[in-house]
Amino acid sequence: MEKETNKQKLEKKLKKHKDCLVWTGCKDKDGYGKIQIGKKHYRTHRLAYEIAYGEIPKGKIICHKCSNRACCNEKHLYAGNAKKNAKDREEHGNNPFKGERNPQTKLSTAEVIMIRDLYKSGNFTYKELGDKFEVSGNQISLIIKNKTWKHVNLKQKEKT
Repeated sequence: MEKETNKQKLEKKLKKHKDCLVWTGCKDKDGYGKIQIGKKHYRTHRLAYEIAYGEIPKGKIICHKCSNRACCNEKHLYAGNAKKNAKDREEHGNNPFKGERNPQTKLSTAEVIMIRDLYKSGNFTYKELGDKFEVSGNQISLIIKNKTWKHVNLKQKEKT
């Protein structure tokens, strides 16, 4: 009996879903497929990339065009950098740590809207708003300048 190749091991647990080839085996805490081959552990999308394209370029990470972390379709994978990957995640709305989903956040979406409204009134400084909402004046500045909480816009105000 011939020794099973890495590609065969990977393909055994892939299932077609739309255009994706989704890993149905074990996943890590972040939702990426994982597999052990010999003594080496791989994230399955990285292994799929290496099988299709060769070694991952130094300093690059493997990103998904489809935003499906369990996808191993080599047509959906590309070597990129963390900045591009974060931008893609934002564009696809897949940032797991955005806004209230961030375990370290001290503010709610409603509070961010209120901060922007209060600042717009002209009656409060960054520091005063920071004191009122128990965050730094610098944090208020970032919210007002849309550097943080960018996903909270005026349309959401109508929903709250």
